[in-house]
Amino acid sequence: NELVLENLLFGKLENFAQLSVVAMAGTVLVVALAIFLLCTVIDLARLKIFEICRVKKLAEAINRKVLG
Repeated sequence: NELVLENLLFGKLENFAQLSVVAMAGTVLVVALAIFLLCTVIDLARLKIFEICRVKKLAEAINRKVLG
């Protein structure tokens, strides 16, 4: 995700090069897990907002109008 890359990671991964191979692998896995969890929370928030705004019902109504 560009947003995560630019705002959270840019310039912060350079320190990984100084770690041992085992520490680097562990750190990469932890960072990947953190990014996954952050994106999951963002997606759950998006789904909740769509539910509150009744986007699915609106889309279905538009679809019925368009398709007849």
